Amino acid sequence: MAARSWQDELAQQAEEGSARLREMLSVGLGFLRTELGLDLGLEPKRYPGWVILVGTGALGLLLLFLLGYGWAAACAGARKKRRSPPRKREETVVAPGAAPEDLTLLKNLRSEEQKKKNRKKLPEKPKVRPAGGKSA
Repeated sequence: MAARSWQDELAQQAEEGSARLREMLSVGLGFLRTELGLDLGLEPKRYPGWVILVGTGALGLLLLFLLGYGWAAACAGARKKRRSPPRKREETVVAPGAAPEDLTLLKNLRSEEQKKKNRKKLPEKPKVRPAGGKSA
């Protein structure tokens, strides 16, 4: 018996795999037909082996994609819950369509508020009373 090439081996492996998949597909379709009364109209014996393999591979990739997408969505949702809410500013909110004059007025008001906050209060001096005077 001559040694077979790797391509022949691969073709045989693919045929055996597709035969197993075809068998499982037939059992699954039979279950759907008998238990649930659902007939999809598929006959796995009619399709060539490569169609069964490609279809199964595509279905597997789709399931992996959906699993990864669900995992990413779950992680993003958990991350949003952990974040603290943004702080609210006490300043007035400017409408997006505000006029330039309004913006300059708002900037001037903000700068005046900052100046007021930054000023240091001078300590009050006690009132000096005359030495001989009576207090009221």
